[in-house]
Formats: sequence, C-alpha cells, structure tokens
Amino acid sequence: MLLDELDSVAGKRENASKDLEVRIVAQIASCMDELSQGDHQVVIIGCTSRPESIDTALRRAGRFEREITIGVPNEEDRVEIMKILTKKMRLSPSFPFKEMVKLTPGYVGADLHTLCKEASIIAVERIITGNKNQKESGNDSDIEDVEKLFIELDDFKLASKRVQPSAQREGFSTVPSTTWADVGALIHVR
Repeated sequence: MLLDELDSVAGKRENASKDLEVRIVAQIASCMDELSQGDHQVVIIGCTSRPESIDTALRRAGRFEREITIGVPNEEDRVEIMKILTKKMRLSPSFPFKEMVKLTPGYVGADLHTLCKEASIIAVERIITGNKNQKESGNDSDIEDVEKLFIELDDFKLASKRVQPSAQREGFSTVPSTTWADVGALIHVR
C-alpha cells in the first residue's frame, strides 16, 4: 500500500488544529498495529517531502520503521535520467548531455521530464517560425528537410528558463553564483 503525501494526513498531533486530524493519526497507527499482529504480509510505504512533520508515533518500529531518503540527483545522475527521458526524442547523435545538465542544478526527475517537454515545444516553435520565414521570403526550396531537424542544446537552454526546479521551490538548495572569476589567485590551479 502506498500513502503519498503522508505529512498531509498524519502530521504531528501537537500541531493539529482539529480533533479529526488527531483521530486520523491514531487510526493509522491502530491499523498498522493490527496488521503487524496478524498473519498478513503487507508493505506500507509512506511518501513525503517533509518527514519532520510526521507524527513521531508513526515513525517507530512496527510502523514506518525504515526511512529511505531520495535526494536531488547530482550531475551524473541527471545525465542518466536525461538519456532515458530523451530516448525517443530527436536529438543530434552527439548531443552534449554533460553540458546540458549543468543548466539543471536542483532538478529532480519530474523537473527534467518537464524540461524535455518544454524543449520539444520550443524546438517545434523554432522550426515552424523558421519555415514560415522561409516561405514568406519566397525561398521554398531551402525549407529544411525533416530528417535534419533536431532538438538542440539551445532549446534546452531556453526551456530551463521556463522550468523552476523542485529543490528551489521547496527551499532545499540554492544555485551558487560563484564563478572562477570570483576566486582570487591560484591561477595555475584553475
């Protein structure tokens, strides 16, 4: 069984504003205790982005006793995620994934999925505008061959301005603005 956004239904009882919220937490705990007493083999997974707000009575042995933290993917992980997400997209064979993921600090899988959709839309808009401009100039013979059209790195760059990463929305991370130009000395090391 999967309980998504567990914090919204099983928040800390001392923070509860209504008796109903307290009873929901007590009922979940009671049901989990009954399951652990019987011969049932049930796995209950609770998902949350705010584990600290879940009632402590649920975060003990016999209830939600194991916690797995899935953090924000690093650059290497994002490259792998992007390769999977773009498998059916028309990217150039030598697409610079490593350069592209440098645009995505704080992005999780869902953000990267949205980024791919946005980049696709931008590419289509670019192609349509380019073809329209060629037709208006009377240059029909130069309209690009569909086989040569790809979603480009610039499409992802523009899309990254439209997609806000989850980690920034939630306040978990900030994108550093420090560059090598800000670092004094150590020119040979740089």
